[in-house]
Amino acid sequence: MITRRQLLEWEVREIGQWLACFSGRDLHPQAGLGKHIGTLWIRDYPLPDKYAPEDRFDLFVDITGFPETSPRGIYLKETDANHALLAKLRQKFNVFENGAVFHEAKSAPGYAWICFGYLHGWQYNIRHPNRSDNLWKMFMNFWRVLGD
Repeated sequence: MITRRQLLEWEVREIGQWLACFSGRDLHPQAGLGKHIGTLWIRDYPLPDKYAPEDRFDLFVDITGFPETSPRGIYLKETDANHALLAKLRQKFNVFENGAVFHEAKSAPGYAWICFGYLHGWQYNIRHPNRSDNLWKMFMNFWRVLGD
């Protein structure tokens, strides 16, 4: 029987391999699981070329319902440095400061909440997670939408 922890460790490995493609001079993105495996975080999430080289952010997703339900949006750390970046993101997404209460998302003070993800129709295949919806694909799709 595959455990939830094993599935999440697979997700972190896949996300980590994808993030390794972006490692460079001043960018060292990393993914990991939060305490009690209730969150999955990424530090130095890379942004597409159309953004300034110094633009990057730390984010996390609430995975308490994983794998049965998808994360309910993406949480970005609010800092003075990424204030302008958050303004750009508002042009593409619904962004709410100090967390959110939409789509069953939890509030997270100090983090902006972006309405993004598989809010409806999440289909995770426990036996073959790479052939179904998964967190790795969600973060890749987020990156693609940022680049559009």
